Amino acid sequence: MIKRSSNNLNKWLLENEFLALLIALSGFLFLPSFFINEALKNGFIYGFLVMILVAGVFELRHRKQTVIVGIFLSVSVLLLNIFSVSQNSESLFLLRMASLILFFLMLTGHVMFRLAISKRINSNIIYCAICGYLLLGLIGGLAFRIIHHFYETSFFFSGGLEPKVDDFTYLSFVTLATLGYGDISPISPPAKVVSIILSVTGQMYLVVVIGIIIGKFNYYGQKK
Repeated sequence: MIKRSSNNLNKWLLENEFLALLIALSGFLFLPSFFINEALKNGFIYGFLVMILVAGVFELRHRKQTVIVGIFLSVSVLLLNIFSVSQNSESLFLLRMASLILFFLMLTGHVMFRLAISKRINSNIIYCAICGYLLLGLIGGLAFRIIHHFYETSFFFSGGLEPKVDDFTYLSFVTLATLGYGDISPISPPAKVVSIILSVTGQMYLVVVIGIIIGKFNYYGQKK
């Protein structure tokens, strides 16, 4: 009985392996904004970041080289985050941003690969597709943060508000979805270039993913 339950659990985990990554990404993006206390907010951000790194390494386990690189980048991110608390160093900031971007790019590539080779459309593939979109938004937010770090006048904030980390993630998703509310606008050439790349990437991602899902659904549906 116990063995059967264990087998069922393992089967469910394999069939929904992207669910853990989706929960971690969603928690990282959405939950911290509802906390007023900065210490509690930062604790939740760091906790969900650890969950993303662990779930991401688990996803990259299929290839030895990628999982080794993933573990290296994950450990680097965690250590650099710890050191950044006590040391306000530009080098640490850039290394942390670069490690995160590389890790998220690896995960995004893995997501696209899994979508391409999937033989049937199920809930796990839907989770996979959503994860890819969220990862693109996070990559854009990190890129905007780097640009703002070097060019502080790269963005216009309506009302003269001081920019926060959440604002760059928000701008990234607004750009990715081509919404353009106008409350935050890119001004410098690097910010405009990243905005163009994000808006094009967002539309292309949706087109490609929807095309893959519909194509596979029709193909395997007809074979049945």
